[in-house]
Amino acid sequence: MKKIIFIFLFFLLGQALLAGYKFPLDITKVESFLGGNILVDTTQPRTFLLKPNWTNQLDVITTWQGIKKQNSIGKNLNNYQIKSSIIFAHNLLLLTSYKDSLYFITLDTNLNQTSIFNLDGFEDLQSEDNFKIQSNSSNKVIALVNSKLYVCDIHQNVWSVQFMRENISDFVFFQDHIENNKIKTFAKLNYIFLEANPSYGILKLVDKNENLIQQYKVNSGDKNSLAIFNHLIFIKSSFYNASTTLVQVIDLNKGKQIITKYFDCSPELISFNRGEDGEVYLSYISRDEDDTYFNICKVSENFENGKCQKSLLPDNVFEPISLNYNNGNYYVVLRNGIIAYDKKGNLQLNEFVLIGKNFSGKPNVNFFKNYIVLSSNSYSEVFLQTKNYFWLFYSVLDLFLSYIVPVILLLLVILYSRLYYEQKKTLQDLINLPSSGIFIILNERNELININQKGREFLEIDIYIPLQRAFPDYLVSAKYDDLLRLFLISEEEKRNLSKRISIIKNNIHTEYLFNISPIWSVVGRFKGFVVSGYDITEQLERKKLSNWAQLAHDMQTNLLTIRLNAEQMKCEKGENLSRISKILFQVTTLQKRVRDIVTVGRSSNLELVTTNSLKLLEQVSLEFDKNVFQNVDIQILGNDFDLVCDEPKLIRAIRNAVENGIKALPNQIGEIELSCWADSRYNYFQIKDNGRGMNEAVKQKMLTPYFSTSKDGSGFGIGTMIIQQVIELHRGKLLVNSVENQGTELIFQLPKLKLSK
Repeated sequence: MKKIIFIFLFFLLGQALLAGYKFPLDITKVESFLGGNILVDTTQPRTFLLKPNWTNQLDVITTWQGIKKQNSIGKNLNNYQIKSSIIFAHNLLLLTSYKDSLYFITLDTNLNQTSIFNLDGFEDLQSEDNFKIQSNSSNKVIALVNSKLYVCDIHQNVWSVQFMRENISDFVFFQDHIENNKIKTFAKLNYIFLEANPSYGILKLVDKNENLIQQYKVNSGDKNSLAIFNHLIFIKSSFYNASTTLVQVIDLNKGKQIITKYFDCSPELISFNRGEDGEVYLSYISRDEDDTYFNICKVSENFENGKCQKSLLPDNVFEPISLNYNNGNYYVVLRNGIIAYDKKGNLQLNEFVLIGKNFSGKPNVNFFKNYIVLSSNSYSEVFLQTKNYFWLFYSVLDLFLSYIVPVILLLLVILYSRLYYEQKKTLQDLINLPSSGIFIILNERNELININQKGREFLEIDIYIPLQRAFPDYLVSAKYDDLLRLFLISEEEKRNLSKRISIIKNNIHTEYLFNISPIWSVVGRFKGFVVSGYDITEQLERKKLSNWAQLAHDMQTNLLTIRLNAEQMKCEKGENLSRISKILFQVTTLQKRVRDIVTVGRSSNLELVTTNSLKLLEQVSLEFDKNVFQNVDIQILGNDFDLVCDEPKLIRAIRNAVENGIKALPNQIGEIELSCWADSRYNYFQIKDNGRGMNEAVKQKMLTPYFSTSKDGSGFGIGTMIIQQVIELHRGKLLVNSVENQGTELIFQLPKLKLSK
């Protein structure tokens, strides 16, 4: 066995040593900077490091010639705080804040201040405000402050700033991103910007005289970004509570939108580039249930039907952060490394780097000659990329370690198979145990030698209580008497026993199914016991509820008879009319309770139909009579779309969510908001109230059977069970957001279903 372990360790060491050397490219870290953001002037080259000093109050700038830090000079900005920065005409251009005002500041290569300009009109600036500045090849600078757009002209350090527009989501200069021979019109375009509205956006093209040349109506999201390549404009839009990104492409030569497509990834994992052949390509990261892929697609009008180059990401990397293009290669930055592909999807680089450990957020990625710069406000790193001329040799050596060594290991494993079979029964018992249950191992002397966390909680054994004591010593409390008797019988007879056992802790009654199995060696020697237990309280409660559902079904006929007779009596006049109205109200309430119980107890079969989202919400709203709920305002918002679902069950679930929301309103006075929307994979229904909300303790308990916050006895927790059951039948998820004294929102995330043919 020691030989097998030694060879296996040798195999792993060889794989680890060759992991980054069997590819044409290699990278080496040359610099790292704690607490700073790097800017590189690629024409010099010259490096600027921007970071707060040790007091976290004064921003400090350091600069030096080249990439490696040497002969640096520094400067602090007194009380000015840097919001955004770019290289502008070989100088450093800063957008800063000071006493709720914004200032443009330019510094030369020696960090001498050459100009400063106050941008008026801002108060109560927050740390989460959005800032972006960008310059073109001339002396024009555009600044986006939150959603306000400013155009700045700088001549001989004299600023001319003009406020242009507001409600702007993003902008980009035009002429710096195109090849002049690729566009037929709009030769005088200066920049484009996206004006975002609540449900759509307007993409506008502006010339050098700030005249509007063309505009397009597009879809917009909660966050949008623009890019231009040749005659194509790209728009990436992402949305809150969704894991997809919408990509739209507008062809300026054809004057229309040619692509509208959702991608199941974040915007950072989608990249656009102009290839060496002059064509424009779209690359992105995709996932399925088990693997992650890198994709390259040529952008054209028949994009949906075109072929894409698809490559599988290596097994040793995980959690992609960003996708970037540079000099013919596509670079994927991940939590634990950097990999690169060429234009044919061949892996060129696979380097282990602790991105997730060093960077608190997503780093910005920039390229300069053979350098890769990863930068953020808290940490930055610089890598030197080199060619690996011996990569083919290392690939052959890796092939040997990947196939020849495993064959040798397999032969050695066969030689030591008797050791494996001796432990097979114990391992099999371990595998068959439920991961969420209680698991305890006893040796041949009935001493407790191993126990999982659930077992410790059940026996109330903390980490300071030693093991290696006889199992009955842990069962001295009277609440464990049934388990102790079961164990003593199994110990005496040395056979497998199972029994349902009731445990009462802290006045809470819980039902467990316990199993005690003896462990035998291959030669028949007794080696101990495996004790397992599984909490079946919820299953038993659901079975009880199913029985109640049968009884409730029988009661519906009686309630219907009472209601019909009461409605006939309502035609009479006199003082009994009020009593009859009360009877009808109570019968209606009872019928709703009975339907709830029947719904929970019914079978799990879905009767799928095609229905409309807004129609479904309107049917829910009609169940709440304005005369009864006079002080509750139920509003219906959202998108109009068709979906496939079990309509009665889904209406029942949404209605119960609305009832819970009304109960949470103080004195039933407030608003209930019903909304719906959809993305490429899911349909969403949101029920939101402005009531009492929930603290964390209540949120943790709200999905347990029969839990209710009602103090007047009117709630039984069945409504929440129906919500959970209906969502589970539709294979969806229930998302709960709640803030105490502010309100609660429930979001039904339901996958898009199809009718079976």
